[in-house]
Amino acid sequence: MLFGRKKTTDSPSTPPSEDTASRPKEEPFCKRILVVMDSTARARDAGSYAIQLAAALHCELLAVYVVDIPSMDYLVRLNYFSAAERESQELEMTFRGQSVLTQLEEEAALHGVSVRSFCLRGSRYRQILETAEREDVGLIVLKESKDAALRKDHTAVDRQLLLNHAQCPVLICSSR
Repeated sequence: MLFGRKKTTDSPSTPPSEDTASRPKEEPFCKRILVVMDSTARARDAGSYAIQLAAALHCELLAVYVVDIPSMDYLVRLNYFSAAERESQELEMTFRGQSVLTQLEEEAALHGVSVRSFCLRGSRYRQILETAEREDVGLIVLKESKDAALRKDHTAVDRQLLLNHAQCPVLICSSR
């Protein structure tokens, strides 16, 4: 069964016919796909892939853009920018996130896929996991991040934490 799971509860409202009685009922592979977005081309590629996957599987698509507050606070502590500049950056990133999510929604509409979008604030890893659990997501789609592992930046750390702690499969999309 590639795109289905056996149903755990089997209580049909009508008696099964002889040919269907012996086959286990299947439920969709997943009811919801969560795609993690940012403003990079790789994230847009992952978003496009998630749209195609949601269309093929007839499931709901959720999109998350996270304004990474802990990283911004860390940069303030390092005196990389001031508290006032941090607030300005947060507003700019929120605006950018809304724009990215709107673009994804427009692309999805062209494929007949509806998207529920979330522009969240906080730790990327925690916000993504909490949303996935709260929304009962069956698959998380992430962008590929070739250079993140080399630099050992927060994207690689977030990705590894998601892979380790997600309660559903995580798909990492390679760029085209």
